[in-house]
Parts: sequence; structure tokens; C-alpha cells
Amino acid sequence: MGCEYIGQAIEQTLIKHEFLKESIYVSYHGNQETYNKLLKKGLADCVLSNKQIFVKSDVIFITIHSQYIVYLRGVTLSQSVQVISCIAGLSTEVLKKCY
Repeated sequence: MGCEYIGQAIEQTLIKHEFLKESIYVSYHGNQETYNKLLKKGLADCVLSNKQIFVKSDVIFITIHSQYIVYLRGVTLSQSVQVISCIAGLSTEVLKKCY
């Protein structure tokens, strides 16, 4: 989740190591420039809502800015999903309160 620098680096690394694009899901906050970057990299078809990503994924990298954490509130989190937070300045306790 999140398509800024860290999110894009993770996506490109997964693709470089032969993960199928069809197995990679991304979300973004609607920024047209971000969408254009996804389109250029062939990842526009990988865009899903946060809710869809939490349902379909086994591993989720959260790479959003801390001020956008409010968009994750109320999203149902499966017990089997592994969440890796790359959110700077946000404690695990704050993140747990979202779920």
C-alpha cells in the first residue's frame, strides 16, 4: 500500500526477482502523477482499494505517510496476513489501533 518512493522500490524489487505483476497489488491516494508512474511501469492494472488488498493479500507492505493512517481505519485484517509497516514515526501501538 502506498506508491511513494519506498512502495515503488518494493514493487520494482519484487518484479526484478520475478514476482508476477498479477500477484502484486498497490493502492494510492489518487494522485494523477502517481497513477502515471504506475501506468508507465505497467502496474496500473494492479491498483486495488485498501479493503481489497487486505482481503486478497498474504503479505502487505504499508508504505504510506503517517498522516494517511486514517484511511486504514475500519479495514478488516485477516489473522493470517503478515503486515510490514514502513511508516516512519508511527508506533506499532498506534498501527494496532487501526485494526
